Amino acid sequence: AGTHFLGTTDNQSLEFKVNGARALRVEPNVNGPNLIGGYAGNLVVAGIYGATIAGGGTVGYINSVSAFWGSIGGGYYNTIYTNANGSVIGGGGGNAILPNTEYATIGGGLYNQIISGARRATIDGGEYNTIQSQAGYATIGGGANNTIQGDASLTAIVGGYSNTIQTNATHSSIGGGGHNWI
Repeated sequence: AGTHFLGTTDNQSLEFKVNGARALRVEPNVNGPNLIGGYAGNLVVAGIYGATIAGGGTVGYINSVSAFWGSIGGGYYNTIYTNANGSVIGGGGGNAILPNTEYATIGGGLYNQIISGARRATIDGGEYNTIQSQAGYATIGGGANNTIQGDASLTAIVGGYSNTIQTNATHSSIGGGGHNWI
């Protein structure tokens, strides 16, 4: 505290390097710093604040955040897009939370997507699961190739594979299994 600190006194980023490569970057902002760990190519878009990338990423498969308070825990090729403020991707690979999808969460897995406007939606894991546009408060617990279509708010697919809750089927749920649809 006080005069004893590790850091900078100017408005420049602070980087920690390992074997000459950036391992952690702390970017200053009056509204809250960005913390970018892992692969040196991981990035938080300019003008964003309060974002975190804890680690992961690699050549050609960076993790990136373009939303205020967005957070990626690790993995590779995970992306939080513009105006997906407060959204989280825990890890995995190729997961995406698209624009205008505030406070959405993808726990992990592979190639899961929460499409624009599906605010506060959650995909816990699995692979190739999708929550489509305007399906707010929808949840997919895991499994593979499950889809909650547009405007199907307040719905859930617990798991299984190739299950679908169709457009406007609000307040619906599928407990698991395969090839079920509402």
